[in-house]
Amino acid sequence: MATDRAPKTRPGLIRRVARWFAITVLVLLSVVLLVFMTTPGGRLIALTLNRLGSTAAQSVEIDRIDGLLSGRTRIGHVLLRDTEGEPWLLLKGIQIEWSPLALLSAGLDINDVYIDSVELARLPQGSEDETEAGPLVLPLAFDIKRFSAPDILVGEPVAGRVARFEASGSAKVDASLSTVLADLVVKRTDGVGGEFSLDADYLEEEDRFNISAKLSEPAGGVMAHLLSLAPEDAISLTATSQGSLADWRLNAAGTINDEIVAEANLTMVAGEAGDAVSLQANGAFERFLPPSLSQFVSGRSDVVLEGLIEPERVGAVIDVFTFSSDSLTAEGHGRVAREGQVDLTASVSPRPGAGVLQFGEDASRISLAVPGAKIRVNGNAEAAAVRLEISTGKVTGQEFSADGITAIADFDQFSLATRSGAGSVDVKIDAIGSSSDILARTVAGGVSASGNIAVAEDGSVSSDKLLIESGVASVAIEDVVFNQTDGLAARLSGTLRTAILSAEAPKMLGDDMEFAGVVARDKAGAVTVQDFQLSSEFAKASGGVALGSDGEIAGDIAASLSNPAGLNEAVSGGLNLTATLSGQASAPAFDAKLSGDGLTVQGRDLSDLVLAAKGVADPVSPQANVEVSGTLEGKPINGTVVVARSEGAVRIDPLRLQVADNLISGTLVLDEAFRPKGRVELDLKDIGSLSALALQAVTGRGGGTIDFDVPDSISIADISLAFPELAGEGFSVRDARMNASIADLMGTPKPTGTLEVVALSASGTDVSNLTASFSQADGWTVVDGKAEAAGLPVALNARVRQGDDGTELELETGRTVWKGLAVTLSEPARMVVRDGVANIGKLVISPGGGRVSVTGTAGETLDIDIAISGLPLNSVNAVAPGAGLSGTLSGQVKVGGTVSAPVVSYELNGSG
Repeated sequence: MATDRAPKTRPGLIRRVARWFAITVLVLLSVVLLVFMTTPGGRLIALTLNRLGSTAAQSVEIDRIDGLLSGRTRIGHVLLRDTEGEPWLLLKGIQIEWSPLALLSAGLDINDVYIDSVELARLPQGSEDETEAGPLVLPLAFDIKRFSAPDILVGEPVAGRVARFEASGSAKVDASLSTVLADLVVKRTDGVGGEFSLDADYLEEEDRFNISAKLSEPAGGVMAHLLSLAPEDAISLTATSQGSLADWRLNAAGTINDEIVAEANLTMVAGEAGDAVSLQANGAFERFLPPSLSQFVSGRSDVVLEGLIEPERVGAVIDVFTFSSDSLTAEGHGRVAREGQVDLTASVSPRPGAGVLQFGEDASRISLAVPGAKIRVNGNAEAAAVRLEISTGKVTGQEFSADGITAIADFDQFSLATRSGAGSVDVKIDAIGSSSDILARTVAGGVSASGNIAVAEDGSVSSDKLLIESGVASVAIEDVVFNQTDGLAARLSGTLRTAILSAEAPKMLGDDMEFAGVVARDKAGAVTVQDFQLSSEFAKASGGVALGSDGEIAGDIAASLSNPAGLNEAVSGGLNLTATLSGQASAPAFDAKLSGDGLTVQGRDLSDLVLAAKGVADPVSPQANVEVSGTLEGKPINGTVVVARSEGAVRIDPLRLQVADNLISGTLVLDEAFRPKGRVELDLKDIGSLSALALQAVTGRGGGTIDFDVPDSISIADISLAFPELAGEGFSVRDARMNASIADLMGTPKPTGTLEVVALSASGTDVSNLTASFSQADGWTVVDGKAEAAGLPVALNARVRQGDDGTELELETGRTVWKGLAVTLSEPARMVVRDGVANIGKLVISPGGGRVSVTGTAGETLDIDIAISGLPLNSVNAVAPGAGLSGTLSGQVKVGGTVSAPVVSYELNGSG
């Protein structure tokens, strides 16, 4: 016996299409609700329906409505747009012949519905918020005796290519849903061929429910495209039923290229104990399903189900259920119900060598080893014991991987009637990998999660405590509440080893760090973090932040660091930070202050240091006012930087920093591409004081100017600098001068100019009278230099550029003379440096004759081959007078190992 069913809301694309279809049908039927008989009245109703059918996620455009209650209604067109405002469905030339008097009996009697043309360009884009769509309700009984649409155009995104159809049919539904009749035929008319037909009769009084549906398409059909089948596949799907409501049978079959590949037979027989159900299906179902589903039924699949649906749908008894495919097998039996005793056992197991399941596309693609699962339900339905176990060998994504995953949910008392109860969850992951170094260190050695969980009748989920642990971190999530009305709320606390942040973090923060806070996310998407606390041996922080659903942000933080020596041993004392954020997250206003507490840098007293910054971090229109003040060994530190945008440009004016006797000042203007114009002047009388703030130990004096300009849209810097004295650990420079111009600062810098150094000492080597010139030729920077190194004249000509493979360096010529022994570059040499590794293509020198060829790579590890051919041994006499060597040396030398521990092997032969 049929019963009235509450309309069921379908999520996602089906809901959106159903909603649009309902709006379209209601538009076509809206004439029965109108009271105006004039054309202006029809236009008024059209405008009203436009507003009623349009929301932020959808829009309906309805043209004029004529003949409202005349029985011959005409609508110019109906245009539907999706959430992006893009049109996806257009109906033109709608004609309806109907009986207005049928409304008196709460029915709708339509003799004919004719639509001149239909254009389905694509399927609609969904709204982010699908909750606006409610159940689909058709309030009236209707009888559409004839429906026809002779020209239906379907776009390429739907059909794979532009396709044209015609459709005709009829439909009838009574108010009690005891009679439902439908007849529909859709034919393809553009020469490809194909037809879909549906004939369905549900007559409760006659105890009859018959369905006959058939789809047949040649190669290039629409259904093949929607199911992601090969375009050359011709498909046919049929479904027919027979028998009464008490003894109903359905047979379905699918063929591809005239070969039956899948069949299914369903039988439902009514009895006093309920409706007996029998299902048998087998075949290659994957060929009729999209890839996301077909992978579950890969190869040949078989399904057998024998069971009973109890009266009033109280429960179901599964006598036999088996499923098998090339990917997995499943089986189950027992009773599951809303009342009485229940006893259900079911399992899913992967097939040996089943491979992986894949979901998503491109960067979001996830691969999952076919999982296994077990479920056990037993006891009274009001308080049943439910246990679910799931496991999989591996899950991988573009930026992560996880191995050995097991999850168990165990409910001691779970009500199947209300779908509520309390229990526990336990998840273990043996190993996790991540592209994020910090995350990889956090989860190294695996992760476990366990705790209690409760599910309420309204679908809300809560937990007193969930504990997540790894070898270096422990996180407790307490007072968890999640529901559709209020969103998510939880209290977090935990500890972690600071070494997961970086190898230097323990020196700065201490070995361990504790944190706590309250996190919430409401239904609209607003997120708040309150009462945040962080503490370690050397650092403390507190604060909170709120991010609204419309992008607004508000937050504050206070932090202190008592051991900045962890950053650099040259610093001692403490640092304090306060900061606030407000406005929009895309362009937040900020106000921050960093102050020192008993600071010393490089052994110099840094007193009363205050760095204050406020402004708006807007990428389009940045604003900032930065000020620094304090004293360094009693000498003043003052600085100001003001950033503001005006007339399409960002101005930095003033730019000024005074540290003791040093002054850096200037003005810059950045255009829309952030290319600078302006001048920066350097007056550095005491570089030692300035370098101390940079935590460096460099002394000396110097100065000059840097001028920026943008001629012909190319950013250029003209540099004029002179340093009479400059010295630091392991080096010293005297009378150095640079006059250079660097073009294309924002792209690939191209320097031209000169560098002169009277004296340079580095790593025990003295260099004097160094001159170098830089020029540009064919995309290369050409360097021509000469000097005296350790008393030896050195000259070279080289060129360098940034290539696709790294920094390319080519030595054209090179020559030096040592104690009368000439050492020359025999032929041009080439090497490429990338990520700290030099790849030496070939370097050939001739020390007094012969040939020494060097190839290989040099970085943290060494792999260098040296080939020696005909090297005159008398050249050693120039190095070691009196050696008296003669003849030549040939052979191979190989250098491996690391820079700190090289390994040298050789095979050399002397002659003469």
